[in-house]
Amino acid sequence: MRFIKNTLLVLMSFAAAIIGATLLIGMKTDTLSQHKMQTLLYAYLIAFVVMWVYAFFTGLISLGLSIGSKRKVHYISSLITKILMIPFFVVNLLMWIQILGFFGLVSLVTIVFGGILLFGIPTVILGCLAVTGTYVIMISTSVNLIVPFIKKIFKKEASPVGVIGTIFLFIFCLDAVGAGILGLCTRNNNNNSQQLGYQA
Repeated sequence: MRFIKNTLLVLMSFAAAIIGATLLIGMKTDTLSQHKMQTLLYAYLIAFVVMWVYAFFTGLISLGLSIGSKRKVHYISSLITKILMIPFFVVNLLMWIQILGFFGLVSLVTIVFGGILLFGIPTVILGCLAVTGTYVIMISTSVNLIVPFIKKIFKKEASPVGVIGTIFLFIFCLDAVGAGILGLCTRNNNNNSQQLGYQA
């Protein structure tokens, strides 16, 4: 289940990254027609929304499964997924900067030429949706690591390094580092022949 979920998410991220990168390069080099750029923009937005919805529902499923699971935590799957999705998050950031920059410019021009301040609200709403959607996609790959740690807290078995690693899971760019830290904790505990330091 986890493998299929992560594989599909990674494949979707590759598709979105390719679409976004093609559009960004085309805008930079001016090699795409207006129609092609518009088509790529719509395609990227659709891919982003599909990823958002998929990550939301699979994240909820992972949450439910993690709460009732007593299996060892397989951090490596989440770590690999996060690493493979780095190109998407880079392209996604650049795409939303371009999109929000365009909407912000339109709002500014509208206000300057006699419009009203309300035209700036869509830009703010779109920005909030972009950040929220991206965060949902990111956090969905961490749910199966976060829930077991919360269990460890209630059992009073949480280590300080584990706390740091888990906090990183909630932060953009540092979530992959957090997964790596938790993986090292698990490996060190296994090497010392002790009870797993990060186990559901």
